[in-house]
Amino acid sequence: MWILSTFLASALFAASSMFNKIAMGEDTPTDKLLPGTFLAGFLVLLVKQGRAISVPSWPLVLSGLAMSLLSMLNCVAILLAIRSGPMGKVAAVAGSHSLVTPLLALFIFGERLNFWQWVAVGIATLGMILVQYKKEEKTETATWVWFGLAFLGALGSSGETLVLDKATVLQGDGISGLVWSYLFSFVFTSLWFLRRRQRRFTRPFYLGAADGAVSALGMIFFAHALAGGPAGLVAALSTSAVAMRAIGGRLFFSERLSLSSWIGIALSVCAFALVSFF
Repeated sequence: MWILSTFLASALFAASSMFNKIAMGEDTPTDKLLPGTFLAGFLVLLVKQGRAISVPSWPLVLSGLAMSLLSMLNCVAILLAIRSGPMGKVAAVAGSHSLVTPLLALFIFGERLNFWQWVAVGIATLGMILVQYKKEEKTETATWVWFGLAFLGALGSSGETLVLDKATVLQGDGISGLVWSYLFSFVFTSLWFLRRRQRRFTRPFYLGAADGAVSALGMIFFAHALAGGPAGLVAALSTSAVAMRAIGGRLFFSERLSLSSWIGIALSVCAFALVSFF
């Protein structure tokens, strides 16, 4: 069941990126999108919990704050990396969280995967890299700058996954932790938005809200997957969202996919099949 939840989460994450793509096509600044993204996500998660939401407690509040900060670290670090390095290579390094997460889970929490699960992690990671890796022109910025920023983004993503898995899901209340995470993120991004004093934000706000609502639904399935499966393996399989995003770009935006992208998509499918059969 957790494998199906991971697949559904990946599909929803890929769908949410379609709204981001529309916004980026209109040269919309990211900080115009984020308040709507986190507000819509917060409302979706709040409705999902309803009366079942837990009374505020320090573990939930602090885990929500930690997830929020790690999530924003991921976003900011990757944006800075893209500004100074080749986008395809930055995306590949940032996506290394699919490998970083199971390694951190092993060394920090002693979470062990069997041989076939590690093979699936490797296949999923390779598939993700092939889908989004593209040859780019050389940049003047030193490689270690954008590489370090991209890897910092990967660590932020991995940290968010592990906090969600251990600090909230083990309490049987993963969604409540996410509610707090989205609330903190909404407050932080709104303060940044107001500081910039931006105007005419109606359309970007709606695009961000659509992105947030769909991605929050994905986080619900992701939390359910973490409750049933190993955090490292769930994180690795969730990178299939990259493959689904590529397919969405081909279907809805007439993007062309290279041979390596199609191979990467096939590897993503193989990773799910491998886990399902072994």
